[in-house]
Amino acid sequence: MDSDTSITDAIQIGDETQPRTLYVGNLDAQMTEEFLVVLFSQIGPVKGCKIIHEIFQFSIKNTFLETG
Repeated sequence: MDSDTSITDAIQIGDETQPRTLYVGNLDAQMTEEFLVVLFSQIGPVKGCKIIHEIFQFSIKNTFLETG
């Protein structure tokens, strides 16, 4: 990406056949997939959302959002 190309331009000219996935970590234990879809839909289409539960000494929630 050259200095004249913005991040938005790079996303728009990217390979549309590749999924776009956003990782979101350190979510509150009460967070839901439905809330995240509504939240991120405000900035663009969301194809799916999956919260991954990792259990250590305390509950940690992470999610992957597919956009497009």
